Amino acid sequence: FPRCRSGGAFPLPAGLRDCVRFVRAFRLQDADVQFLASVLPPDTDPAFFDHLRALDGSGVTLRALPEGSLAFPGVPLLQVSGPLLVVQLLETPLLCLISYASLVATNAARLRLIAGPKTRLLEMGLRRAQGPDGGLTASTYSYLGGFDSSSNVLAGQLRGVPVAGTLAHSFVTSFSGTEVPPDPMLAPAAGQGPKVDLAASVEEWLGRVCAHLGLGVQEPHPGERAAFVAYALAFPRAFQGLLDSYSVWRSGLPNFLAVALALGELGYRAVGVRLDSGDLLQQAQEVRRVFRTVAAQFQVPWVEWVSIAVSNGVDEKELARLAQEDSEVNIIGIGTNVVTCPRQPSLGCVYKLVSVGGQPRVKLTEDPEKQTLPGSKAAFRLLGPDEEPPPRAGQEMSVWPRAAQKPCLVRPAQVEPLLRLWVWQGQLCEPLPSLAESRAFAQLSLSSLRPEHRRPDNPAPYQVALSEKLQALVEALASEAEPGSGAAATTTGGKVCSPHNAQEPAPEGLPQISWEEGVLADLALCTAACLEEAGLVGTQATALTLCSALEARGKRLEDQVHALVRGLLAQVSSLAEGRPRQVALRVLSALALEHAQDVVYELLPRSLPADRAAVELWRSLSRSQRVSGQVLVQLLWVLKGAAGGGGREPQALAATCALGEMLAVSGCVAATRGFYPHLLLVLVTQLHQLARGQCSPKIWAPSHRGPPHSHASCAVEALKALLTGDGSRMVVTCMEQAGGWRRLAGAHTHLEGVLLLASAIVAHADHHLRGLFADLLPRLRSADDPQRLTAMAFFTGLLQSRPTARLLREEVILERLCIWQSDPEPTVRWLGLLGLGHLALNRGKVRHVSTLLPALLGALGEGDARLVGAALGALRRLLLRPRAPVRLLSTELRPRLPPLLDDARDSVRASAVGLLGMLVRRGRGGLRVGLRGPLRKLVLQSLVPLLLRLHDPSRDAAESSEWTLARCDQALRWGLLEEVVTMAHYDSPEALSRVCHRLVQRYPSHVPSFLSQTQGYLRSRQDTLRRAAIMLIGFLVHHASPSCINQDLLDSLFQDLGLLQSALEPTVAAAAQVSAQQVALLACAQGPPVKARLLRLRRRGGARPQPVYADSPFQPQSLAGRWGCSQPRCT
Repeated sequence: FPRCRSGGAFPLPAGLRDCVRFVRAFRLQDADVQFLASVLPPDTDPAFFDHLRALDGSGVTLRALPEGSLAFPGVPLLQVSGPLLVVQLLETPLLCLISYASLVATNAARLRLIAGPKTRLLEMGLRRAQGPDGGLTASTYSYLGGFDSSSNVLAGQLRGVPVAGTLAHSFVTSFSGTEVPPDPMLAPAAGQGPKVDLAASVEEWLGRVCAHLGLGVQEPHPGERAAFVAYALAFPRAFQGLLDSYSVWRSGLPNFLAVALALGELGYRAVGVRLDSGDLLQQAQEVRRVFRTVAAQFQVPWVEWVSIAVSNGVDEKELARLAQEDSEVNIIGIGTNVVTCPRQPSLGCVYKLVSVGGQPRVKLTEDPEKQTLPGSKAAFRLLGPDEEPPPRAGQEMSVWPRAAQKPCLVRPAQVEPLLRLWVWQGQLCEPLPSLAESRAFAQLSLSSLRPEHRRPDNPAPYQVALSEKLQALVEALASEAEPGSGAAATTTGGKVCSPHNAQEPAPEGLPQISWEEGVLADLALCTAACLEEAGLVGTQATALTLCSALEARGKRLEDQVHALVRGLLAQVSSLAEGRPRQVALRVLSALALEHAQDVVYELLPRSLPADRAAVELWRSLSRSQRVSGQVLVQLLWVLKGAAGGGGREPQALAATCALGEMLAVSGCVAATRGFYPHLLLVLVTQLHQLARGQCSPKIWAPSHRGPPHSHASCAVEALKALLTGDGSRMVVTCMEQAGGWRRLAGAHTHLEGVLLLASAIVAHADHHLRGLFADLLPRLRSADDPQRLTAMAFFTGLLQSRPTARLLREEVILERLCIWQSDPEPTVRWLGLLGLGHLALNRGKVRHVSTLLPALLGALGEGDARLVGAALGALRRLLLRPRAPVRLLSTELRPRLPPLLDDARDSVRASAVGLLGMLVRRGRGGLRVGLRGPLRKLVLQSLVPLLLRLHDPSRDAAESSEWTLARCDQALRWGLLEEVVTMAHYDSPEALSRVCHRLVQRYPSHVPSFLSQTQGYLRSRQDTLRRAAIMLIGFLVHHASPSCINQDLLDSLFQDLGLLQSALEPTVAAAAQVSAQQVALLACAQGPPVKARLLRLRRRGGARPQPVYADSPFQPQSLAGRWGCSQPRCT
């Protein structure tokens, strides 16, 4: 592209995935050719249409900038090479696919830079887009450019874009206020207590809200209120309000507050409001002010931080206003100005010829901007030492900046190649990144760009320069094109280059054929052509006739197979498209019908690199099911024979590529019916061998021309073709969305990928489960590690399916999984624990929990976080079964679980807290009737860690602690749910004080234990946790009776708090001083001062004063991630 018309410095290339898919699937169907024949002149040569039918993308090579990288004027976004006619036909489709996608991604990136990283952006432009296809493209690539979500549900279903939305005006205005909800009763959020008439509660709150706002009760529109009530009854946990259907201040805001406060009484939280008209910035600030006054008036602090979303023709200028520091806007919806790109309706990409037959071509015009750069090029980014640490010494080089009159010298600290090879001769060279991965890469690219290039208006141009060699070529071609220069036709080596049949050079080192092999090939082609003239075009008829022709010459077909194949291979590439080539391919299929092994072993050496001719040969063998079945079996044996290495890696790569090409042909997978599970497992195991480095991922020697094909990518493509051809497209889609294919090919994530694949097969391809299970069992005892571990992972994943789990007796499965627990390899033990977890969900399978528990409980002491996490997950699944052994588990977990609540590993800590919550949930019946069993003791032993972990640095651990405390409140009937939620999400020492007061009242004998546990956290390295522990001690001591705590404990607490008063963190020191005062007051209340040298305070009468803390560790986190808003600011 020549320049950025939007005023920015860069575009964000996008659409690569669509381009790759189009090129690989490109082929003109018969209906297409027939239509062309109907519109072209009637005297058009019929052979031209035969030529069109034979065209496909198998000879096309594609190099491109990765999606999410930055481009600048003059840098090629895409390089396409291949047969001239094919690449000319691809011009318009590729420009269409990449231009609009890149335009939307670039526009979205500009808007994201203006909005900043905290404000969430919602794309909502489908109704303004250029048709449904344009709408889907805009939703997809606005997400890549930096938007957080889209209102286009189809983009979420097909492309994995996060979806979000709000109410519609039509929904609100469709209510008149006379409607009566079918069921106005709503249960509390905790699930306990009687249902409440929400409509009546809303009317009661409306009077209080209107009185606070100075409005009459009749002013808010009843229809709007009825719409809000109906929405709240349907989605009480996701209630939101659209405020401007009638009037924001007289109707929308009071109606929303009435419904939100009525829901708040039941434990629900409104998630946000939307403004869609007027001065959005001013209204957002006024709405936030009202929220603050309402929160203070009615003692509901969460109302202050309800999210505010705005929309209504937001452009770049308005976005800059809304994104300023004091705007109070959390979410901004943009529609028209992101999908129509008003600053630049078109990106202006061009598609120009730069080389034919290896000879450069250039376009010279009067406009220097439109002059092309000749020849096939590589692009690099030269990075200075201050841009990419650590700097490395580079080589000084001379470059020509665009439009400069002389070169300049640069010495880059690092050189970054920009163009990557994605498709070679129709073959995918590496897995395409997912949309989420491209989005993350785009944000990383934008963050690495200097501010002067990143600003939306008047950015500094990013310098693009030509190498000396390219500059010299441009000048030479320009001088040749001048009048009178005598430039002639471009030649190479004295031979005129024909641009019409130009293809990339063939690989070097191909075997030469003998004269006899050529004669045999001619005989075979002549025989097949004669049969076709006679109307006999079957494979079997060709084979029989060819056998007879050879016998007439005194030769046997079985002895001449190798010579025939070599002769045919030498002639196929030189035969014209259409009938002559089809005849040659039919002869090859006829040979493979009876001599598949010989044909395969002759074809494999010719398949590296996988050029267009090799692809066509393998695909031709898949046309007949009889032939394809035999060829696939031979390829499978090649893969199995190469599993042990021994220098057979090139042969294995060739076989893998051949499998991918054959299986991609429609109907070919049906030929694998007898060995489908075996083939699937061989391909997955091969990926494990590649990941472990037993096979080199890039095979052939540098003397071969072409890309260094990734063996792993070929195996992944073969797997995709195998699953897709069997009707299991959903398995492929699930793996793509979960990143499963990249995990399968990863050195450290392969087994995770196998587990994902097994889960997807269980969910969407269960007709193969029995065959897979039967094929796995012998592999579980294999001496080959990749084969054994892959089989174990598959076996573990398939246990999720009840039909396959029933194929073996319970004792056999348990015995096998328990044996894995004694294996010295941690990975094997981890797979065994995952299998036990899957088995625990099978209600009718595990009858003896005592067989399952020892292995799970023993793994809780492992040092590997994977093993501990798997054991905790399996125990949690065990609790999901009917009649779960709650008492037995409580007894066994009481000494094991509390240490895990303070584990240094975030994942283990979160899982342990979740398991405790599940245990309380299943055992709540016994806790309610007051049983003093092991579960009650475990809960009381874990209360202090749960309270302190409400603000764990790990979000998962914090949310698990909140959920578990809510379950404890429900089971033990504390009545503290509101306080627990407030502590978890807001800065509220008052809520912590009420919790401590209730705990001291309920469990006075446990107060010393609570204090001793909390005292241990005073030595934590995390300031937040230390402050939380100090405050907890202060409130527990304040509410405790003097007789509950012995003097030694008070003395120890006072000493530790005294040490913390000199802490470097001011808030820790201040909190320690307040809590130390509470300890001293309680000691004075007991009688004579304890250790007067420490507690030099006189005894005072009356109640002890409430501790007041200047700063609290419980920072507001209420709505982060709940409705897609950013963290509220603390004031």
